[in-house]
Amino acid sequence: ATEMQKLLKPFARDNAFLLVDPGRNVLSLAGTPDELANYQDTIDTFDVDWLKGMSIAVYGLQRATVGELMPELKRMFGPDSGMPMAGM
Repeated sequence: ATEMQKLLKPFARDNAFLLVDPGRNVLSLAGTPDELANYQDTIDTFDVDWLKGMSIAVYGLQRATVGELMPELKRMFGPDSGMPMAGM
């Protein structure tokens, strides 16, 4: 929601209501029907579902501890991994 607020802010009036609740990842907006439609169009453009068409699975650890596995997971999926969802 915070990143979306940054994207919407340049298109909003100076006194526009764009409130973010980062704890819940919620963006609250207010405006005229045309302004809200504009915001929605912008959100639809940038809010990409990176997991669309992908599967995930959860496996219990059998041969490693969390402490052993975490550095490898951070390397594969962390901010420097180069993956589309890096750091999420």
